[in-house]
Amino acid sequence: MNVRTGNYTNYLGYECQLFEVRTEVPTLEKDKQFSICYSSAENIKLDGFQKHAYADLFCKTVGYSDLKNAYTVKTLGMYKGVIVQVFGKRLENVNIVEVGTDNNYAFKELDFLKLEENWYIKDVLNTPLL
Repeated sequence: MNVRTGNYTNYLGYECQLFEVRTEVPTLEKDKQFSICYSSAENIKLDGFQKHAYADLFCKTVGYSDLKNAYTVKTLGMYKGVIVQVFGKRLENVNIVEVGTDNNYAFKELDFLKLEENWYIKDVLNTPLL
């Protein structure tokens, strides 16, 4: 299962993750900056991208006007009849993923942990997810 959660953009024909660059002062929409990144495992080389210092990514900072599209991706699954959002592996080399839902039945009947009001999570084996 390929688990993806976050904001993305199609940049020069490649799907890249999209992160807003935070500033200390409020910024007008047209002046916002974004970091677009792709995994170094993807075997592509795009001009102007630099190797990230702490992650296995290549990133480039662009302005709001440079973005032509943006979209949010959430990976969903089904766990024992409940639609859940899948957040990825908790431990490397272990087939366990974290899932979350706002379904109160999951909290009461499926032993989910209440993380906050109307949001419940659980670590589950990847195999029972659809």
